[in-house]
Order: sequence, then structure tokens, then C-alpha cells
Amino acid sequence: MSKTKPEENQEEIQEEETKLSPEEYAKARAAAIDHLKKEIVYLKVEKEYETLIADVEEAKTRGITMIAQRAQFFARQNQAQAQQQAGPGAEPEAQSEVPAGAPKTTRPLKTD
Repeated sequence: MSKTKPEENQEEIQEEETKLSPEEYAKARAAAIDHLKKEIVYLKVEKEYETLIADVEEAKTRGITMIAQRAQFFARQNQAQAQQQAGPGAEPEAQSEVPAGAPKTTRPLKTD
């Protein structure tokens, strides 16, 4: 196969770009290093930020978990106290989904 014009142009451009004098090469390399150092500073700050966000979310999750565990603990205690007060022969109370003291909802009657 023969080379087409666009391929020849690309090779020429690449050759021109790679032909740098030692001074130009050193300058370009120093500029690249400076850029990367600035990026490292940015990335370190970003990493610290993301780590802090993750720590906050983990702390929130632990807090919610502890609240749920305490709620279960106190519900069991309240249930045990209610059974003690009802007496030894009483049947255990069924767990209701409506909290104690909440108003009962009434349903309307069907009329045909």
C-alpha cells in the first residue's frame, strides 16, 4: 500500500514536534514538572476533602445505627415491663405499628 497524503502530513508534524533543541526540551520538561506539582497539590486537597466526606457519612451511619439499636432495646424493656404488670398468666401483647398515645384512625363505613 502506498502512503496517502494525510498520513505523510502526520509523520511530518510528529517529526517537527520531536525535533527540539536541548534547551527547548529542558524548558518544556520544567514546565511539565511545574504543572504536575500544581496538580499534586490539588489532588492532595481533593483527597483530603473526599476522605472527610466519607468520614462524616460513616459517622452519620453509626449514629443512625445506634439510635435504631437503642430503640429496639427500649422497646424490649417496655414489652417486658408490660408483661410483668399484666401478671404471670397473661398472654404477651401483640406488637402494634402505631406508637402508644397516637390517635386512632377511623375508617368510614361503606354505604350501598
